[in-house]
Amino acid sequence: MAVGILGLLGCKVTPEGGNSMGNQHCSDLQGDFTCQSIYSGRPFCSLCTDEMQGCVVTRPALICQPEFDTDVGVDTGDDEGTTGGSDSSGGTTVALDGTGTEGTTGEPPCEAEGEVDQGCMELDPSRPFCFDAECVGCEDMGGDGFCGDLDLTTPACSGGSCVGCDAAARPVCGDGTPVCGDEGACQACVAHDECPSGACHIGPDDALLGHCFLPEEVIWVDNSASCPGLGTMEAPMCSLTAAADTVEEGDSRVLHIVGGTPYSERAAFSGAMAVALIGEGAPVIGGAPGQQAATLSFDMGVTAYVQGLHVNGNALTHGILCNDSYVKTDQVELRNNDGWGVFDFQPCTLDIQRTVIAGNEDGGVRLNGGQLSLTNAAVGLNGVGGNSTGVRVISGNVDILYSTIAGNDGSGADSIECTAATGTLRNSIVVGADPVSISLDCFPLVMGHNALDAANFASGTNVAVEAYNPIYFNGPTQGNFTLSAPPLTPYGDVALWVAGDPERDADGTLRPMGGMPGYAGVDQP
Repeated sequence: MAVGILGLLGCKVTPEGGNSMGNQHCSDLQGDFTCQSIYSGRPFCSLCTDEMQGCVVTRPALICQPEFDTDVGVDTGDDEGTTGGSDSSGGTTVALDGTGTEGTTGEPPCEAEGEVDQGCMELDPSRPFCFDAECVGCEDMGGDGFCGDLDLTTPACSGGSCVGCDAAARPVCGDGTPVCGDEGACQACVAHDECPSGACHIGPDDALLGHCFLPEEVIWVDNSASCPGLGTMEAPMCSLTAAADTVEEGDSRVLHIVGGTPYSERAAFSGAMAVALIGEGAPVIGGAPGQQAATLSFDMGVTAYVQGLHVNGNALTHGILCNDSYVKTDQVELRNNDGWGVFDFQPCTLDIQRTVIAGNEDGGVRLNGGQLSLTNAAVGLNGVGGNSTGVRVISGNVDILYSTIAGNDGSGADSIECTAATGTLRNSIVVGADPVSISLDCFPLVMGHNALDAANFASGTNVAVEAYNPIYFNGPTQGNFTLSAPPLTPYGDVALWVAGDPERDADGTLRPMGGMPGYAGVDQP
């Protein structure tokens, strides 16, 4: 190789091709292949050094690569300024500028161990990671598990690279993050319809919060099916009571209840368990004839999710009975039961959303020392005088938001009664059969942006309105408390949405946000 090059760089290679160590230089043998064969970790041959026979760790600049043999204009430093001159070895002398292109047959060792290496990416995008100084794909790094640990937004290993779950051709998400989000990250479920089983563990104290119920935990029930049934979709059980009796303490179960013929049955659950009752086609469940027992009963530690059911017409007692349990209702109707719509016997957590509780003889909702959340809900026309009311809080915490409590009739305050109650009342309509329909003992509640028939509470952002007038609602006797001729009602420009409030009303209409006032109550027209 060129003496001119070596002279410029001060190398020790002699014109005969040897070096000062007496060993033959890699450039006089097989170049990179020689280095790769003899020196571990020094795979490249460089004309610019004689150490280790010229073998170096990283690919040298173009000027130092033995394969370089193209005339490039350089200043040799002689008086004539000759370019492209040849040295005594017949090589071409060029300027050393530290730049060059890929010129060897070997592959450089990578440096970003356990991570994406830029050199690997440029070499082969399907092998972007560095492992033991070699470029590899994510499959060799641990697959999906590696990708998920590396970046939550790219949890799937596909084609050597980590990509979002939405870019994978197979299901990737599972366990506590079973849902593939819009940004490609796996995330916890927050709604039943996000899960293949049709139910999600969404209670804040549920030990499996964010997990989907498993497909093998599903029981199908259809009272028009042949008895007894297997509990599958193809061969459902014919009895709701019998299906409930199969759920034992420690179980997680989903009961898909098919609509059609009303169920003259009840379902009782007791003990530490998680159960989801999901209605398919708005089934009506009316309780067991001749039994003074609640249609749905949750006792001693049950975590219960009730969705899409009409719990109507129990001729003897309550629609739902809760005792020391958690119950969440969504898109549920509790109407025309002889007792309460929801009766809390011992402290429970009741999370009632998008639910109608109407026409129940004893009252709407009774809370006894627990916690009640009433959101986008209607509680109306409950009670027939006597010892009844719309919402009764016997100590405990209550948060009422965007709800309509209207037309209830009791011996005392028609709409809300309190005993040692705390909590909030916001963006709601509260109008009883007779004003004032909120008891004075409810003064600890923080109230704002409500339409109230109680002038003593209608101050600040609260607005005083008249007592219940059915003309303002579309079909209250059928449980429909949406507004008729909304601009003519006194409920507009009352509510004010704040961050954390539901963005939509009970039927999915977007509420005004960004400081714009909206309608109080369950309905945003």
